[in-house]
Amino acid sequence: MKPLHDCTVVGLDYLRSAPTSITVKVTARATPAQVFAALEDAAAWPKWAPAIKRVTWTSPKPFGLGTTRTVDLIGGMVAEEEFIGWEPNRRMAFYFVRTSMPADAFAEDYVLTDLGDGRTEIAWTMAMTPANGRTNPGFVNALMRRSNVWMLGRFAKYVERHG
Repeated sequence: MKPLHDCTVVGLDYLRSAPTSITVKVTARATPAQVFAALEDAAAWPKWAPAIKRVTWTSPKPFGLGTTRTVDLIGGMVAEEEFIGWEPNRRMAFYFVRTSMPADAFAEDYVLTDLGDGRTEIAWTMAMTPANGRTNPGFVNALMRRSNVWMLGRFAKYVERHG
């Protein structure tokens, strides 16, 4: 495991103010409850997010604001996360408390909108401040957007099959 470093504590407002912030959306043929259950399922994450090897909840249920978990990623990277948004069947958001990745701050937000007829719009925002101010917003944003569209599509398909 690579050494961990502390990240900047952020709130939900950071998702709009970060130097790099990407939002992608997809519609899943699943209810908001099914989508939220998949986001809450630690075993599901590695099945649709190839960079994730393991998710471990480090807080007991019931989960909510302040809940923590550890995510093990490929390449020996680790992220310790704390949840700053938790509205069952509507929203789940977290930030990195500590990580081995090159980021000073990092947060993700999953917002679910019930479209009726068993469909849910999933809006996923990923926001970050690279370590040491290193940034190339145009390149990073384009790469993140493409990757996140692909990954959110995988998540929607996963929920549709297993929801």
